[in-house]
Amino acid sequence: TFTLEGGITAEFSQISVSGDTDQTQKFDFIKPRLSATYKVNSNNTLTLESEHSVGQLNFNDFASSTEASDDSSTLGNPDLQPDQKTEIAATYDWSFSKRGSLKVKAFYQWRSDILEQIILETNENDEVSQGLGNAGDARFWGFITELNLPLDYILPNALLEVSYKYNDSRFYDSIIS
Repeated sequence: TFTLEGGITAEFSQISVSGDTDQTQKFDFIKPRLSATYKVNSNNTLTLESEHSVGQLNFNDFASSTEASDDSSTLGNPDLQPDQKTEIAATYDWSFSKRGSLKVKAFYQWRSDILEQIILETNENDEVSQGLGNAGDARFWGFITELNLPLDYILPNALLEVSYKYNDSRFYDSIIS
């Protein structure tokens, strides 16, 4: 009736950028996960989860590049950090018939190093350049509800699927705050 699952993943990497800027960054991340599930009875389950995850960076976002064929250039950001997320969640799952169910998940997330388009530099002509950068930290919360309602009494094998998602957030910008 009760299960506990956990895991831990470690990620170690290094990115070197050369050209206009010569820079090397080392990334070391520990990503734990813990999940506890309690089966109240054959129809009701409660799950609590906690997980830390790290976003995947695109190597093209680190270095500047120029395309001669269409006279375009992309400004890279050698200081880029991957975004990180820690989430806690609780899920209640109720199966009230063979095909009928109600699932409600509530969550709260702490996010850091949010990736956004930011101003990276101003050149000698006072032209502003922008690119992908770490904009700040944020909090996200909300819930997801899914209902599967059999409608066999109206039409054989009919199933009404209804879902609703509510999200809210607060973003902390060190420049504006």
